[in-house]
Amino acid sequence: MSGWHDFFILAGTAAATLVGLLFVGLLRLQRSTRLRLLLRFGMSSVSYVGIIVAGILLFSSPNWAFTVLVTAIIVLLVVALRNTWDLLVTVGDVTLGREREKD
Repeated sequence: MSGWHDFFILAGTAAATLVGLLFVGLLRLQRSTRLRLLLRFGMSSVSYVGIIVAGILLFSSPNWAFTVLVTAIIVLLVVALRNTWDLLVTVGDVTLGREREKD
């Protein structure tokens, strides 16, 4: 497990960078609904396929299976963060819209 130490540091750094890029990308993707849907469901589907592939590779190559599994989990975390952000923005818009209607 000590051989994976550098990988975990690199994966954590990459995840933090992707989260930052996620917020920058959100601003640019707001106008393209079709692309947003494709990325949201496409990345999730690819990640689930990656988890299945990791399970199959577990019997033949455990190190490679672990790498595929970690990559798929990081992608799923990024998708979950993006979906959570979208939900919070939507709820905020609805809440602010109700407050404006009362005024």
